[in-house]
Amino acid sequence: MNRARWKKHRSEFLNDDCGQNTLQLVARGSTIIAEILRLSEHIPLEFIRPEETEYAALISDFRYFKTQDEFEQRIQNSIELLQKDEIFAKTHMELLDRFFKLFRGVYGYVMELNRFIEEIREGMYISQTLESILVNLDGKQLLCEIMHLYGVMLLLLDHKLGGKTREHLLVSYIRYKGAGEANVVEVTNLCRATGYEPGHASPECYPVAYFSRVPIDKEVVGMILGRIRSDDIYQMAYNYPAPEHRSAALALQGAALYVLLFFRPEILHREGPVMREIVDKHFADNWVINYYMGFTVDLTLAWRDFKAASDAISGTVAIENVAYHLERVRTGMTSLNSSIGEVLREGVLTERYVLDNIHASLLPCIREANVVLRWFILHTTRGAPGSCCLEKYRKSYEMVAAAVTEDDIITLLLRTAQLEFTLRAMFTTLLKQKRSKWKSSKEEGAAKMSKLATFFSGEHVLSDNVRDAQLEAWFTEISERIQGLEYSDSITASRKIQKLIKALENVQEFHQIDSNLQVVQFVQDTRFLLRQMIRYINIENKVLITIATVGDLSYAWELVATYGCFVNTIQMKIKQQPDLAVQMRAVFVKLASMLELPCNRIDQGAQNDARLLAALETTSDYYSNELVTFARRVLHIIPTSIFDVLRQIMKILTDDLRECPTKLLRREMKSESQLDLRRTLSALTADIARYASGILAMESTLVGVIQIDSKQLLEDGIRKELVRQITHVLHHSLLFDRNNPISASLFDNELAGLAQKLNGIRASFEYTQDYVNVHGLRIWLEEFSRIVNFNVEMECNTFMQKKLYPWKSQYQSDSIPIPYFPRTKEKMAYSFLGRILQRLVMMTDPMRSVFLTLYGSWYERKSLQEIVGTRTFTSICNAIGSMGLGALDRLMCFVLAKDLQAGVEIHSCGT
Repeated sequence: MNRARWKKHRSEFLNDDCGQNTLQLVARGSTIIAEILRLSEHIPLEFIRPEETEYAALISDFRYFKTQDEFEQRIQNSIELLQKDEIFAKTHMELLDRFFKLFRGVYGYVMELNRFIEEIREGMYISQTLESILVNLDGKQLLCEIMHLYGVMLLLLDHKLGGKTREHLLVSYIRYKGAGEANVVEVTNLCRATGYEPGHASPECYPVAYFSRVPIDKEVVGMILGRIRSDDIYQMAYNYPAPEHRSAALALQGAALYVLLFFRPEILHREGPVMREIVDKHFADNWVINYYMGFTVDLTLAWRDFKAASDAISGTVAIENVAYHLERVRTGMTSLNSSIGEVLREGVLTERYVLDNIHASLLPCIREANVVLRWFILHTTRGAPGSCCLEKYRKSYEMVAAAVTEDDIITLLLRTAQLEFTLRAMFTTLLKQKRSKWKSSKEEGAAKMSKLATFFSGEHVLSDNVRDAQLEAWFTEISERIQGLEYSDSITASRKIQKLIKALENVQEFHQIDSNLQVVQFVQDTRFLLRQMIRYINIENKVLITIATVGDLSYAWELVATYGCFVNTIQMKIKQQPDLAVQMRAVFVKLASMLELPCNRIDQGAQNDARLLAALETTSDYYSNELVTFARRVLHIIPTSIFDVLRQIMKILTDDLRECPTKLLRREMKSESQLDLRRTLSALTADIARYASGILAMESTLVGVIQIDSKQLLEDGIRKELVRQITHVLHHSLLFDRNNPISASLFDNELAGLAQKLNGIRASFEYTQDYVNVHGLRIWLEEFSRIVNFNVEMECNTFMQKKLYPWKSQYQSDSIPIPYFPRTKEKMAYSFLGRILQRLVMMTDPMRSVFLTLYGSWYERKSLQEIVGTRTFTSICNAIGSMGLGALDRLMCFVLAKDLQAGVEIHSCGT
């Protein structure tokens, strides 16, 4: 079936009710998975490890349902637990409600899936049956995807939330909300713990029992599996024509195959021929696969409890097979690093070179590079760091690990991403300009032929002796033919252009032509222009589609973003060579391919269902923000390096460099100038400028749906590192030992030490502002104010009935986060503000001191020495500024309100 007919069939399916419902289910599944990933980043510690928090007595797993009465009675019998229970409910109810909606959404999805399959079987869709859907290209893709996404939801719930965490969340929700919500029993049954724990061995035959909690139609799953086994359902043969790239071409359907097989475990257990067929087609040269958005699995581990599957995959991991494929990809990596490096040299990727070689060498090179990258990235990491392996395959794993270094992989990644980025930019521009360039070349070629006709007419001032009526007529005709070419009829135009080029080649052999260098040059130029016209006609969007398809890097997303694989090595390379940040821009754009998988179907569905527009916006925003966060994390090595250099500069300025006297003898000038120190200082300052220029060279880049400005990226990185350093100093200062006697001098010394450290950071930061082109003082004041206000909110959680999550604070930021330090003890202060306030309260305790109004100070009762006064608050102001004093004032108001409230309650109880 030709491509036009495929397009017709696709549009017919997607435009009927069956196609629309299938598309909406897939879009809904992608939205639910995005919500799982989003919420997994904001699970309070109380639900992950409740035993480490003060609310351990209020949190339970599903054992709660067996001892519900005793559990509630224990809380009712304790006033302290009742108060904690009330605070806990007010704090977490909003989040618990969102988690329950997520769990109910997963259950609702599988019920909707089952209902949809039942409707097809019952003939509700007149024009469609299961068989007709599985014959249609879009139909079999979407039917496969709705099953695949359900399996991915279940796996990610276990991987990102954890069984015990889910149970804690559900039990807490039911306790506070009641069991009256719809489908509570079914949702709790689906989301109960499976026994799987990340980093530990999986339960036997995992996740078969988990997948069978809500049964789905096994016959339909079998039909989908049969279609995957026989077809290339995503039509990847065009993008991967080489037979050795088959596993990469079929990777997307191979991921679905891995998940769907758990719905038909009998195939994994007993159907050896089927499993061998599956492995030979999809996993002949790879055993670590990406099943969704960078979540990878080692098939030797996942299938170890399934006899037929384990036997089938054992051939792939056999040493002979691994050695054969390893030699191929290792040789490919060496040659590709060299060849791509040659192509990327300045002046090579010209428009002519690209148009001549895009299909002959450039696209094949990109294909091979991405296949090699995929193989090495997946098989050298094998999922999370520290992943175990089966002992019988250890030699194969070690062989792969020893074959390549991280530096080799990163070099190929950077070069491939840069080549793709450059070609994508060039073809995007050429697609916009190809009509105008074609027209310009046509007019210039016709003009040259007209000039040659004039030349042979003998009327030209320099052509008296070269009159040739036949050549004059011939070149006039050629000029008219070139003028008559039409861009709209490109196929006919291409054939005519080829004939014209052949005619010009033949005419060049004539003596009248060959003997005149100027005429020869005109003919050659015209032939070149005609060839350019053919090149412009051949510029198609297919090239961009192929680059986007083969350049997909979403399989590495979880590895690099969550586990940090390759990140440290990349950062070390950037630190040594800051201009590599420009190449990292291409890697970030390459990683943006991760948005294609979840957002593509939502976008398709939103064209006919406006309700999906909001889902498309939230999903694309989430993944784009994650990508930008990753970019900031990788490039944060530049601000970190800048501050490392700043520390060296400040040491020189404060400890080593002497101030130059206003008057000195000429013979003392050399010794007083301290040339070696000043040379070192200049070199360090140049390093700062070099680091800043590295990131500024990235310019403005679109990552997903978010535009990144390099100047803003640098400023945000500097702000982040400044916040980290200030927070670190504040958190590790003013740590008073309660066992030591209270001393005003000790308190003053602590404050003076803090002031010295902060002033050192501030002075060094202001010194470098001109070299990185930022407003140092403004940034310092804004970020210090944000830190102080954030710490006030965290301190005030002690006095609030509804606690504030750190990430919910109005002063917290995703791009410039303020580090959060969990409380060490229940009654201890959270931050430096709390510690200062506690110390002041202890020092002004009426049992220890007395306030003398005349002096406006507190004096110690025994020694009558001033303990807290104007001097004390001046020291505090010197340390944490007027913003810190204002924050202490706000915090003291909360303390007073709490004490007054407690006093009123005691008085009320007494009366």
